[in-house]
Formats: sequence, C-alpha cells, structure tokens
Amino acid sequence: MKKGLLILITLLLSSCNTSYQHLPLFIYDMNDPYMANFAQQIKDESKGKYIIDQYDASNSQIIQNEQIESAMADQKVLIINPVDRLSVFSVIQKAQLEENKIIFFNREPLNSDLNQYKEAYYVGADAKQSAQLQAELIMDLFGSASSLNEQDLNHDNIIQAVILKGEQGHQDAEARTEYVVKTLEDAGYGIQILDTAISKWDQNEAKSATLNWFNTLSGIELIISNNDAMALGAIDALVELKRLEDT
Repeated sequence: MKKGLLILITLLLSSCNTSYQHLPLFIYDMNDPYMANFAQQIKDESKGKYIIDQYDASNSQIIQNEQIESAMADQKVLIINPVDRLSVFSVIQKAQLEENKIIFFNREPLNSDLNQYKEAYYVGADAKQSAQLQAELIMDLFGSASSLNEQDLNHDNIIQAVILKGEQGHQDAEARTEYVVKTLEDAGYGIQILDTAISKWDQNEAKSATLNWFNTLSGIELIISNNDAMALGAIDALVELKRLEDT
C-alpha cells in the first residue's frame, strides 16, 4: 500500500504548477505501533523525493483538525490517517475550498464523503481478501469441512473460535471479522464464535484478552486475529499459560 501511496503523491504533485517538496503526514496516534512503523516506512520510501512533516494527533480528532487546518494554506497535498473515518466531511469540504489535494490511508472515509470532492482519494489494502486468505489457512489447519481433524478438540465438527478485533467501526476490522467467518461458512465449515474482544490492534491488549478467555471460557479451539500484533499477543498469552511452546 505504501508504494501505491507514493505513486499517487507523485502523480498529484506532477499536476501542480509548483514543486512542493514538503509533505504533511497526519497520523491518528503514534502510540499505535503499526502506524508508527507505517509512518517510518513512508519516510523511508520518500527519501530523496520528499521531506515528510509528521503530525501526531494523539487519537484526538480535534487536535488533528487543527493540525490539518494549519497546513492547508502552505501545502497542496495532504496525507491523512484520520482519527475518525466518519468525521472527515468537514476536512474534505475545507480542502475543496482551499483547493488542496487530499489522500486518506488506512482508515477509509465513507464513499459519500469522498465523492463530494474529485481531489479526495483513499489508498488501502483489500481487507476482504485478507480475511479470505486467513480463512484458507484455517481450512488447511482443520482439514475437511465434512470431517474436521484432531484440531476439533470436542469432536463436534464445529470450530469453536474467539476473535481479536482491532477496532469497532474500523472498515478493515469489520471486513476481516465478517469475511473470515463468511468464507468458512460458505465453504461448508461450522464455526461458533464464543466471544469477540476489541483489542485496539495492540499486542498487550490482545494478550490480556486471551488470558481472560482461557480463565473464563472453555472449549476454545481457534483464536482469530485481525492483525499480526494482536496475534503475537495471543501467542504470548498461550506461552504464559503453557498451552504453546515458545520456539
């Protein structure tokens, strides 16, 4: 996705009358390890092309709005990872008035908001495809839908699962959660979701949720995670509980 982002930036800047070397990058919260890494990768990819001016909203839409407004007069292309994807209508309106080109990434605004301005763009991965690939891995793990293998611990031919969900309302979290289950069901697998925990894409949050599950639930056969960091948190918990060897 980051290469696609840089390609789009290059195309947009080439259409401007002036060369703008400085690019403002607005991150919803640099305490999010994924976004901190993502921002660094954007900087690395931009070396020799652009100077990235980074803004951290600290998970405050009010702070981010102020940061964006302060940059609009001087910069013609804005790169935004919004705090709240459902609250970007006013940002797009102001960008249109100032004739700024605006690129959203990671958190996709509503199509109705994006469509109000032809110079508003979104760059992101296909969350549905990610969920389908995850479901294929689960199928490989559990074997045939008609006769699950030894991973079916209670031999009821149904996968008992819990889900580590990144964020309520985040388009990727919603799509990954929905389509991993749907893909399994469409392939004929029985799956029972015992619980879902919002773990904010965070390794420590996921570890805590997993420890809680194994203290309060029985019969868990599968942990489904929306991202790698939360999966690592689940692994940490399983190692601590001596349900998984630390290799």
